[in-house]
Parts: sequence; structure tokens; C-alpha cells
Amino acid sequence: MSNLNPGEEQNFRLGISLIVVLLVILLVIFGVYAFRSKQPSNNLTEQSSEKGGIFSRLFKGNSNEETSAKDSDKDGLIDQEEDKIGTDSFKADTDNDGLNDREEKLVYNTDPKVNDTDGDGIIDGDEIRDRHDPKSADPKSVWPPRPAQFTTASN
Repeated sequence: MSNLNPGEEQNFRLGISLIVVLLVILLVIFGVYAFRSKQPSNNLTEQSSEKGGIFSRLFKGNSNEETSAKDSDKDGLIDQEEDKIGTDSFKADTDNDGLNDREEKLVYNTDPKVNDTDGDGIIDGDEIRDRHDPKSADPKSVWPPRPAQFTTASN
């Protein structure tokens, strides 16, 4: 360093200082990562489906409630429920029939993975729109089904 002029020596010291600071920051980040990765988790899907590498793990919240109530496609079914029934948690209408997965599962009781639940050639969304029963291939069936007290012999 004795053969450097004062300006070059100051720049050299500044460069070394920056390198030391960056190394300290990296050590802290990896230390936090190592500590967090050793924390027990009750949510196995959170562990197995973790994406994005070290930085998303470091800065992601640890709330199991937050991850368990996630609805990626905003269809009204949480991702865990969609995984359980086999629908696409990133697509609101898995079978492209015009009814979102929540409506099929909880309202109409149709199959959210099959666009024509009754197999009559008319997709479930069209049957609902036209007031036909999407679970019956009978063209005379209506939706919603009529309660027995309103059904007459002429219907």
C-alpha cells in the first residue's frame, strides 16, 4: 500500500470496507435461514410446497393460518380443499364449464373436474343457465329441482 497515492489508498480501504459489510450481511441472511429451517412446522404442505428459495423463506410470514386459508384462484375454495378434491387451485373454473369450482362443489353438487357431470352433451354451466338439472340427462329435468309440494301431475 505504500506505493499508492492517498486517493488510491482511500478508494482501496473503501472497497475493502464494502466487501466486509457485504460478507457480514450474507452471513446474517444465511444464519437466519439456518435458524428458520430448523424450526418445527406442523404444516407438511407448507414445507413441501415451499417455492422461491431462500429469500421467500426468509421474508415470508410464519402464520399457518395465513397459508391454510389461501385461495390462489379466488373461487371461494381454499387451496387445501382444492388439493383434496383434485381441482386446480390456480384456475377458478377447473373444467371450463362456466361454473367456478366452489359453485360446483357447494351449490350445485356437480363434479368440478368434469364439464358435463351428467354426460348428456350439454356443459353444466349451460344447463344451469337454461334451468336444466346438470346432474340429470333427462331433458325435462329442471333446476333448481322443484320441492314435492309444488310438483303436480301436469308437471
